[in-house]
Amino acid sequence: MAQRKLGVVCFESWSGAIGEDQSVLPTLELLERLKLIRFRYSQVGTKDHLKDLAGQWTLRKFDQYKLGFFACHGSEQTLYIGENDEIRLDELAAHLEGDCPDRIFYFGSCETLSPGRRREYEQQLSMFKQKTRAPSMWIHD
Repeated sequence: MAQRKLGVVCFESWSGAIGEDQSVLPTLELLERLKLIRFRYSQVGTKDHLKDLAGQWTLRKFDQYKLGFFACHGSEQTLYIGENDEIRLDELAAHLEGDCPDRIFYFGSCETLSPGRRREYEQQLSMFKQKTRAPSMWIHD
């Protein structure tokens, strides 16, 4: 029996500045060449663009892509999008409310879920998972 590859949808947004070449894309490509994952990739420039793409990810046609990888800078409960935009996790959760019962979120953004403050961190995780109905979340700090 062939091993099923993890399906990943990546929403990437670093600074958007000219000459900025920071990207997770080469890593995703390597993992795909090694037959460990299959992926879809989008660069995101605004909060509305992220909300639109994240909403598309919840559609049935993306059921094979269970992991949503949010690769961007951040701060407490906030993802930074492009040069001058941001989205709070509660706003993203409200936008995706109830649509993610089989989706897993990975936030590759520093300090977004404040792991330094354990009780608040657990409350933030619980709120996001409850609102979106997501079974799991991973966080990079």
